[in-house]
Amino acid sequence: MKAKLTLSIEDSIVQKSKRWAKIRGDSLSGIIEDFLKSMLEKGSSTDFNQWKESVQLEADLPADFNWKKERERYLIEKYG
Repeated sequence: MKAKLTLSIEDSIVQKSKRWAKIRGDSLSGIIEDFLKSMLEKGSSTDFNQWKESVQLEADLPADFNWKKERERYLIEKYG
């Protein structure tokens, strides 16, 4: 059974990710699902780091982008 999931992601990242998925012949939902399955099966932080690096390259994030700080900012914004 499939479930819907709502994510808040910057528009530029969504657009680049959709183009990337189309080139791969997949949907963005399919790519995210495959990634999550892989993470759950392997439980490896190495896989996450590789994914994070690829997203950083695809999204053209600044070299000094701080994932931990961004996550903290997001959680504060979301939960107050």
